[in-house]
Amino acid sequence: MDSTSRSDLPSKIVMRDNTEGFNQRMDFALRDGKVYGRFQSENQWRHIDTPSCLDGHISAISVNDAMLVAVDSNGWVYSLNNLLSSPKDWGWFRAWGSPFWFGRGLKLDNHDQGWWALSLIDNQTDRTYRGVDGHDHPISLAMCTEIMMVSKDGAHIYQHDPWLPNDYSFEASTPYNSRFRVHSMSASGSVALITNDHGDMFTRLWDYDIAGTDPAQFRYTWQDQSNLPSPSTWLQGKVDPRYAAIKLPPAGWKHQPKIPGEITDRLTVVSTAPGSQNRELRVEGRREGHTGYWSKMIDAKAWKFVPTGQNLKGKPLDNPQRDTSKVDLGSASGVNYSGNLQSKANINIKDFAYQSTTRTIELTVGEKKYPVKLHSIDGRLKTTLSMLSHRERGLTSTPRYYDAAIEVPDSYLNDPDFSPFMKGYLKGEKVHELYLEVTKDSFKVINDSHPEIALRTGRNVSTLNRAK
Repeated sequence: MDSTSRSDLPSKIVMRDNTEGFNQRMDFALRDGKVYGRFQSENQWRHIDTPSCLDGHISAISVNDAMLVAVDSNGWVYSLNNLLSSPKDWGWFRAWGSPFWFGRGLKLDNHDQGWWALSLIDNQTDRTYRGVDGHDHPISLAMCTEIMMVSKDGAHIYQHDPWLPNDYSFEASTPYNSRFRVHSMSASGSVALITNDHGDMFTRLWDYDIAGTDPAQFRYTWQDQSNLPSPSTWLQGKVDPRYAAIKLPPAGWKHQPKIPGEITDRLTVVSTAPGSQNRELRVEGRREGHTGYWSKMIDAKAWKFVPTGQNLKGKPLDNPQRDTSKVDLGSASGVNYSGNLQSKANINIKDFAYQSTTRTIELTVGEKKYPVKLHSIDGRLKTTLSMLSHRERGLTSTPRYYDAAIEVPDSYLNDPDFSPFMKGYLKGEKVHELYLEVTKDSFKVINDSHPEIALRTGRNVSTLNRAK
């Protein structure tokens, strides 16, 4: 790497965006289409060796752990790998997508500032996921890499895993049944931080593995396993039922407290220690005339201000000191289904959002209505090979397949009117597992009795129709 005497490179980088970033040992900056790097142990900036066809034509970057992703003006993605190794081991790649990271490349629909980020979690730096039930799960040797990208209307968060098809079919949802509109986002180590136009912020641990959609590498369960210990190795977690599996559904969006001061839309997530629960949140801002950033650990209750004296680069947010997270929500999906479950209960599903993991639906047993939770995981019926197949974006006439579960509240367990349905269709289970096949016009509920085998036809299939 040749040294440079450019005077417009920063003396210190404390925020990650699409022009600057850092990992455990290096800082990176984008200037005039070129990427520059500096070891944090020295002051000298150097030009990162880049193929001539790309050098000078890069419009945005994102850095996390051992990888830097660069995007050209047309949205094509290039990755620079092995950044925690010696520079002689670094290498640029354009391949992205199935099969197995040998795809022909990924083109981002939206690569504007603050709308996309590289997120990487591995078994060296992060080591474990903290599941929704508190169990820790070792990350696999394959780690999990993704580019999280917000659609231009802020309604969708697409996830692009380099091992999977580049088809925009996998999403993270947004809060409030996917009605929250994202203004900007950051991500690191599979944790995303998002804000709306008014400074209402949410975080979520979410990637293809922790979300329940990678049965090739992990075991998952819908059931309580508080009596089981956490696995100490990835293999133990994968094959040994004496240890806890990853609990479903995964944790939802966590609403973060309002920041008590001026802020911009420039966000950053920093991995501070092994374990996905160890994430620092940073938001650029100002306090009492001093510029810097607001900081807190992801589970802390209060923000603190860290002055830097650096110029603010983000766009100011109005940030009223009250909860405005439901202001300017998008419209509900308007996708409704109704029918009956093998003549044992009527079911109504209102405003189904295909990318959300949990919603309340209504069962009618006899003459009584019972609200219950319907959880769904975009698992393609737990078939490993189907993970590699192309799928259409959104909800269309082509089926989307889900692992799913109906969860009933404790108050129903001793209800004599609910009891026949509970003992029959739900087999007496408070959390009853099933499968779903959903199109824009129909909603099939597959109440299959064979674990991890989802038959698409047969007497255990109930078909709901689209309703107004």
